[in-house]
Amino acid sequence: LPAPPHLIPPEKGEPRDRNAELLARVGLEAAAGRRVATYSKGMRQRLGLAQALIGEPRLMLLDEPTSGLDPASRADVYDTIRALKADGATVLVSTHALREIEARADRVAVMHQGRLVALGTVPALRQQASGDVVVTVKVRPCSTAEVLRRVPEGVRCLSRAEDRLALAVDAGRKMDLIRQLAAMTDLVHDVETETPDLEDVYRRLVRPAEEA
Repeated sequence: LPAPPHLIPPEKGEPRDRNAELLARVGLEAAAGRRVATYSKGMRQRLGLAQALIGEPRLMLLDEPTSGLDPASRADVYDTIRALKADGATVLVSTHALREIEARADRVAVMHQGRLVALGTVPALRQQASGDVVVTVKVRPCSTAEVLRRVPEGVRCLSRAEDRLALAVDAGRKMDLIRQLAAMTDLVHDVETETPDLEDVYRRLVRPAEEA
């Protein structure tokens, strides 16, 4: 395999003196004189990103761009993607690292067995996937029965201890439940909610497709 200085082939129409700039952009400037065969998997991932940047493309499709990278290098990849977006490029990222992409993607397309299952922003997909929100309530000891008596109709109790409740409520009625709990100042000490992450949303969205 050629060494990185031959990153840009003649047919690209780009000057080869940009090699150093591209390698520096992905953190490979120190390895510029080494042969690609000596690169680690993570270094090859970054080299592939540098190749994708040749010619400043307006549309890029990156397949698992952070696979094999350490946390710092993953952050560098997404910093590069943010810079491309700021310059007006559209970047499509195909990945199984849903937690990693959740806070970074403007829109998400959920694919399953080659079919498009859903498309939208993460909040919109959460709403589409619906499902219950889990609310954990810390209460005054021995007051769980009274708290359950006061919560809105339709709220389900998932677990119950002397001073704690885990409740399930439809996402659309979450705020009704929280307002009701906040009004129980004599009984309720703390409230925490668990919002479904993108992995939960994915499972909920593909389940009907699997069953079909």
